[in-house]
Amino acid sequence: MVDCQATGEKLVYDCMITLTDKTTGAPVLDGEFSVSADMPSMAGIHNVEPVSAHHHHMGMYRARIELEMYGEWALIMDFTLPKRDRVVTKVTITKTGGGSTPKP
Repeated sequence: MVDCQATGEKLVYDCMITLTDKTTGAPVLDGEFSVSADMPSMAGIHNVEPVSAHHHHMGMYRARIELEMYGEWALIMDFTLPKRDRVVTKVTITKTGGGSTPKP
């Protein structure tokens, strides 16, 4: 799950990313990953360079991203730990922020 909040800088967001194990639901405490972003409606035109996510607390990680415009973005999380993986989640970003909708 992703929740991005606007900072005092235009189009800069602090994103909190909550990671849980798919099978147990337990928080993932040893994640290492970077976060980048791309606009699905204009793939490759508005892509954001990766930034490192930092462990915040109990399976929550923080990444500060700078976007180019409001709208729907695909956040791309490239993991090195706990295993190599790529997770993509769509978020709709407005002036105040935005987030993902958890899957049931």
